Amino acid sequence: MVLAVIRGDWWLLSAIFIFRLAVIALPATILLTDPDSYLTLAKQFAVSGTYGFADANGVVQATAFRPPLYPAAIALVIKLFGQPSVMAIGILHSLLATCSAGFLLLIGRRLAVPHIALIVIAFSLDPLLVRQSQLLMTETLATTVALISWWLCIRVYDVLEASHSQGRKNDSLWIVALIAGMSFGIATLTRPTAIVWLGLILMTLLATTFLTGAIFTSMRAERGARVQAIAAMLIGSMTVIAPWMIRNQLEIGKPIWATTHGGYTLLLANNPILYDHLASGSLSRDWDEDRFHDLWANRDAMDPMSKEFWHQEVSAKQNLATDSNGLSTESRSNPDMQSEEGNRNKTGGKLHREIVEDQLAQKVAIATIKERPVIAAWSCVTRLGWLWTPIPNPRPDSASKWIVCVWYLGLYGLALMGAYKLGPTNKSFPWFVGWLLVLSVTMVHAVYWSNMRMRAPALPMLYLLAGWALPYIWLATLKRRASLKP
Repeated sequence: MVLAVIRGDWWLLSAIFIFRLAVIALPATILLTDPDSYLTLAKQFAVSGTYGFADANGVVQATAFRPPLYPAAIALVIKLFGQPSVMAIGILHSLLATCSAGFLLLIGRRLAVPHIALIVIAFSLDPLLVRQSQLLMTETLATTVALISWWLCIRVYDVLEASHSQGRKNDSLWIVALIAGMSFGIATLTRPTAIVWLGLILMTLLATTFLTGAIFTSMRAERGARVQAIAAMLIGSMTVIAPWMIRNQLEIGKPIWATTHGGYTLLLANNPILYDHLASGSLSRDWDEDRFHDLWANRDAMDPMSKEFWHQEVSAKQNLATDSNGLSTESRSNPDMQSEEGNRNKTGGKLHREIVEDQLAQKVAIATIKERPVIAAWSCVTRLGWLWTPIPNPRPDSASKWIVCVWYLGLYGLALMGAYKLGPTNKSFPWFVGWLLVLSVTMVHAVYWSNMRMRAPALPMLYLLAGWALPYIWLATLKRRASLKP
């Protein structure tokens, strides 16, 4: 099926590849900044074979601060091309974008979405996805893997339905479900929120298997086959995630399945400075983020659990250089960054610095939430607005943001109309997987840090829904033109 799409739509996919490569290579913005240290990790990984940051002595210390798949992909590019050039990484991002388009075609045709080629073109022109493909960020890879996982979920469903209609066991079910689970494992190592999506899918399948009343309009497979599919997807996902957990246990002393970054992103979304900003009545995304970073960099000098910490004045001498990750250069360059006095694991050894700081950030965030529950609840609503806003927040201000705003307002309107026109079809399992993707992204970023780029993996669902609205709009337009004729 995949090869059929490539053969039949080579012209469309080729045009998408050329377009994406052009918008990446011509402005050459991809290597201007490395805000999340993915390139730094990739270089160290390619040269030393260790996934980590170099200390003051040039020795690479293992880290779990970022999910490993995207830096590993960049490291592979460095190995193949000899250096992380704009063209080399641009080819990688363009291939991923083309792959996304191909799997969106597959899913759209399976779901009988009208005018799917036009929808894929619009998806490939999406302002957010295009912009993120110009940067060293995970959105391009995360969106691609999400679409592959969705398509594999549909394949699992199709095999289940085929086994029911044939009245016998389908030997391919275990293999397809295992591969689908592995895809979700890969998605989790790209962006950990994917594990929430998988959890929602498996819980929904369990609910339809053991509870009375079906959620889906068509899920007829026998209970044993569904349980087999659920088990295979779990095993497949853990097959991919387990090596990362084992590595983290060996290297930093804890079997971390995601990253040591979760506490920081929770604190970034739930800290006293942001809460004060929201309490003032402002919904603006332009809060005093620099002050937060300055204060958090001073966490070794004063207890961040104290109220005084968040109201102190930080001098130039106190302020440590930090990046957007919230990890100070002192922590990275310190040869003894693996340990923190007074914090020991079960074996009696000292905890890795990253684990200690992750736990501290999570502790401060939870304390802030408990202390100000009303603002915490309001912050969830605000973050959802930041996640799904149609208006970007460029600095300095730009007239182009209004073009982007019109684009997303149009997309949202079409998606809502498409969801309405679909009606009961929305309850079919293939569509339900897409809805769960949107729900998982929304749930996670209602609590953790949120901005509009983080909705990228969920955008394909909106474009597929929009496709269902197009025939009705065109039909209404034709009727209106006919009524205007004399």
